[in-house]
Amino acid sequence: MPDVRSTMRAVKACPPASIVGLRSRHFRLETDALRALYHFDSESDLLRFACEPRIDGASAIVAHDAGSAQPWHSVEDVAEIPDFERPLFVLAAPRSGGTLLYELLATLRDFWRVERGTDGIIEGIPTLHPASHGWDSHQLTEMNADVPAVMALKAALLAELRNSAGRRFLELPANNRPTRVRLIEKTSENALRIRFLSEAFPEARFVFVHRDGRQNVSSLLEAWHDNESIRIPFLPGWRRDAWHFLLPPGWRDYNDSPLVEVAAFQWATVNQCALDDLEWLARERWIVVDHAELVASPSAVVDRVLALTELEMDGALQSALQRPYPLSGNKPPSPIKWRNNPEFRESALAHHNVVRGRLRELGGPSAAPPPPRPTDLNVRFACFVNQLPLDSTDPNRDWIVHPSYHLQLGASAPLELSRRVRSRERFVRDFPVVWVKDDATCVLYPFWVQREHAHLLRQLRAGQPPAPIGSDLAAQLGAAGVLVTTPQLIRRRETGEALIQRAGPQFTQQRYCLLPSLIRTDHATALASYYDALIASGVWALGDAQVSQRHGWHNEPMARYFHHQLAQFISRVAGEPVRPSYCYVSAYRGGRASLRPHVDRKQCVFTASLWICDQAAGAAPWPLWLHTPDGVVSATQSAGDVVLFRGCELPHWRDQPPPSGASTTLIFHYVPQDFVGVLD
Repeated sequence: MPDVRSTMRAVKACPPASIVGLRSRHFRLETDALRALYHFDSESDLLRFACEPRIDGASAIVAHDAGSAQPWHSVEDVAEIPDFERPLFVLAAPRSGGTLLYELLATLRDFWRVERGTDGIIEGIPTLHPASHGWDSHQLTEMNADVPAVMALKAALLAELRNSAGRRFLELPANNRPTRVRLIEKTSENALRIRFLSEAFPEARFVFVHRDGRQNVSSLLEAWHDNESIRIPFLPGWRRDAWHFLLPPGWRDYNDSPLVEVAAFQWATVNQCALDDLEWLARERWIVVDHAELVASPSAVVDRVLALTELEMDGALQSALQRPYPLSGNKPPSPIKWRNNPEFRESALAHHNVVRGRLRELGGPSAAPPPPRPTDLNVRFACFVNQLPLDSTDPNRDWIVHPSYHLQLGASAPLELSRRVRSRERFVRDFPVVWVKDDATCVLYPFWVQREHAHLLRQLRAGQPPAPIGSDLAAQLGAAGVLVTTPQLIRRRETGEALIQRAGPQFTQQRYCLLPSLIRTDHATALASYYDALIASGVWALGDAQVSQRHGWHNEPMARYFHHQLAQFISRVAGEPVRPSYCYVSAYRGGRASLRPHVDRKQCVFTASLWICDQAAGAAPWPLWLHTPDGVVSATQSAGDVVLFRGCELPHWRDQPPPSGASTTLIFHYVPQDFVGVLD
């Protein structure tokens, strides 16, 4: 005897027969049996059918598989249908997190849900079954939402409605049944039926959950090998016979394609249809949830859904959110699990880059770069040696001039450095500049000096003991690293090598690492002052395409300078040559802004987040959060610290900062040396 799940798959795909008075029929999978629910115009039509149920092909399948088991039937009246008040539909491609969100939200006592294990309610309406449209797809539009179909759908839903306590609506005494119900429903096929559902339920609200294409397609691909995901056991015209998951329009074009391309097509088409149809609705009727945000911040997602539905948190939902793992009770899978799927090929997504781009733009983190903005010419960057903190306790004066020392007296950089010190247009002019390389990171640092010291600086020769220049200036140049001792040079090089040896393996295994003090504290402080001055000047307005309550600047020149300077060191930590793509400055002021969990676009293979503001004394830390292969981790930084991570792979975010918090971060994105495509 076939198992009951196989029978369920067969009957779901079987189109309803043309039977007098039949409005709909669907099936419910119970513990060890399959229950068929038929909705007729009248009890006499139902009883007539009950005498010869095999006239419906699905009923015949059930009877055949049941063998000697005796079927039985009961009759329920669904004449009085309550008002489905602002029902909530959770929309998502299969394996993208929609079920996780649905199960969490369904704990709210205000919601009524369809009985678990019920399937095929919409397909059970004869005019809505895919067979009635030539098996083209599961897609439906407002043209399918005629009055008989909508009434049949509401009656079928009513037959399966249960409250949060698990009590069926139709089992309640008639005088205790509510006249209004708040339905929550999630069926993958509904992502192809948004316009139909909107027409059937004009007050409906929608939550669209989407997931990174690599994660989603890899998961779909694995499930295509599992019979539990079979949606249509024998799809006419499909050479593989069984079709898994929902049926998108255009499936026939993939009859001869590798399975990975079929899964990629499924993911892309479902998301494209959902995006197209949502744009057809008023914006206040729907919200978007990134799977990365759902996993990282389920409470924040729930708050947004409650605002959409105008419902309030209750104890049951609050308790669910307080579990160690609110979603399903299990630890979320690694965000790079797809890398371990030998059947998955990222190239299968290449034909769907338009959809990938549209999904990224929904959350904002990868919005197109803004046009260049005017800059206040009075706001410029400098780090003067006479403003550096001095170490007066160091008695060692056995100095040499750093071997990388160069002096710049005019507007042009020394010829030997010209190719390495681009993006200098925001530098303070008309002061001498001394250049020195950090032996640990190979960053070239500019230091400004007073004009009256120019003649003394001319006397310095790289690698040689300094000429007499006075103790004060010598101390300042020592603080800048222009004057050093040989042991200092050796220790600094060893520090850089030790950092690479420690951080490189962690980055390879965990896809992130912390690089402390990668930028000198004095230059980090000077950068912070520079950006504060830009904000104060009014040139740098509040709000960007990602976060409304922050200052954001794409490819700001000073950030671009350090972006390029760090490329060599980042290459060594990453274990491969990299080149800069683009950078971004983010300045948060006050406690009203947060950055939602997200992954970055392809130009952000390696992301380095540089913190340039030290926390105020007593201030709460404001960490960067990352979802790594081993779980969620936080990284708290001091001025000059860098967090390096795989921006395209690891979901990352910052929660709302402390109320009085102020921070500025420089985000540097890099790609492999052989990257092909637009960098910006």
